[in-house]
Amino acid sequence: MKLLLVIIVTLLSPTSYVYALNDVSQQTEGPCSPAVNDTKGNVTITCGGVPKKDIDGLMNLLTKTLGRKNTQLTDTNSILSNVINDYLKENQGLKLDKMRLTNVVSDQARKINNILDDEFITDGVKDLILAGKIKEAERLVDSHAIKLDKKDKELAAAHYERGRVKELRIKYTQAKKSFAKAAILQPENTTYLSAYASILDDLAEYSKAIEYYELALVSDLKTYGEEHPKVAVYRNNLGSVYQALGDYPKAIEYYELTYKTMLTVFGDNHPSTKTVKNNLDTAMSANK
Repeated sequence: MKLLLVIIVTLLSPTSYVYALNDVSQQTEGPCSPAVNDTKGNVTITCGGVPKKDIDGLMNLLTKTLGRKNTQLTDTNSILSNVINDYLKENQGLKLDKMRLTNVVSDQARKINNILDDEFITDGVKDLILAGKIKEAERLVDSHAIKLDKKDKELAAAHYERGRVKELRIKYTQAKKSFAKAAILQPENTTYLSAYASILDDLAEYSKAIEYYELALVSDLKTYGEEHPKVAVYRNNLGSVYQALGDYPKAIEYYELTYKTMLTVFGDNHPSTKTVKNNLDTAMSANK
C-alpha cells in the first residue's frame, strides 16, 4: 500500500591601463584592455603577461576564423580583449600557455559564427554580439531566463493542480499528462516527481514509476537526510512498486528502511507505522 503524507515543515592584481584612441584617452580596469565603448580608429590592446606580437597573432587568428562574419562585427578588438581577459582571470598565477590561449580564441570565433547563424538566437542578442558586447548579451539572456523560469514555476504549479483534480474525476491519463509536465518543468520539485511516479504506479507503468520515485528519494535524501518522513514515504512506495513486480526481496529492503524511520519518528502506534509494518509482513510472507 502506498503512503501519502502531508508535512509542514604574475598576473598582476587588477591594474588600470591607459591608452590612446585618436585624441581621446580612455581607461579600463583589469589585466587586459581595452574593454572599450568606442573603438573607432586605431586601438592598441594591452594584456598583462601577453606580448604584443602574440596579441597581433591572436587578432589575425580571430579575424581569419570568423571569416565572412568578421565584416559584420563592429568591434573585434573588444571581443579579443574580453576573451584574453577571461583567460587570464581563469589562469591567474599560471605560466602563459600560448597554445591553449590560441585554442580558446579560435574556439570563441567558431562559437560566434555558430550563434550568428543560429535561427533560434534572437536579433537582440545577435546585435550585441556583432557590437562585441558579449557581457551585455550574457546579462540579457540571464534576464530572459530568470523571467521564463518564474513562468515555468507558475505553469508547473498549474499542471500539478490540474493533475490532482483530474485524479478526483478518475481521469488518470489526463492526470498523468499534467503531472508529467509539472515534473519536466520543475524537476527539482520532489512533490511533482512523486505525484508523477504515483500516477504511473496506478497505471501499472512500474519501471517509469520507480525511476521518478528514485529521483524524488535521492533529492530529498540530500535535503533532509535519512530520518525524514518524506524519505520514508518514497521508500515505502518503492517497496510497493517492487512488490507489484514480484521482486519481494527488493520490496522488503525498502519496507524495512521505511519501518525503521517510522518507528523513530512516529512510534509503533502511528497509523502510518502500522501500514508499513503490514506491507513488510505481506512481502515477507509472499517471499517464503
